[in-house]
Amino acid sequence: MSRASIFAILVLASACGGEPSQTTPLASGLEGSRTLGSLDANETRTLCERFVEYAETETARDDARRFHCTELALLGDAETPAACETEVDACLPTAAYESDVDCTEDHFDDACAVTVEQFEACVVAQIAQLTGASRNAIDCSLAGTDGVDAALAMDAIEGCAAAPGCNIDD
Repeated sequence: MSRASIFAILVLASACGGEPSQTTPLASGLEGSRTLGSLDANETRTLCERFVEYAETETARDDARRFHCTELALLGDAETPAACETEVDACLPTAAYESDVDCTEDHFDDACAVTVEQFEACVVAQIAQLTGASRNAIDCSLAGTDGVDAALAMDAIEGCAAAPGCNIDD
């Protein structure tokens, strides 16, 4: 998974509508009803570190790595399926998400009203969509066709949208 793809998930510290799940695979251990803006530096670091660990684990799966490499090849200069497969094969041995998110920074301002549960639920949903796309019809047969952008487009996740005050301060 590209850093840009995963980093975008964290930047969109999403406000999920409805009833968020009580537990998620992200499971930071923080009280779910707390807002991100109310977290102190240690709690923010805990949530950030758990996010990074979860993202790295989920995107390290073989299917997620193959999707990432195929995405890079299709968006790069692979004009034919054979050229795409060559690029994918070259990418796979080194494909891994390595976070460049600095968890020692305070990422959310006091105005961020997204709860820990909402954030965790949206992050899990967004990573699932990114990694789940690898099980769809995303392969090198799309190289050189007009269908690449449509095939790689991500659907909006209901209830997850950018929230004021919840962007990462770079």
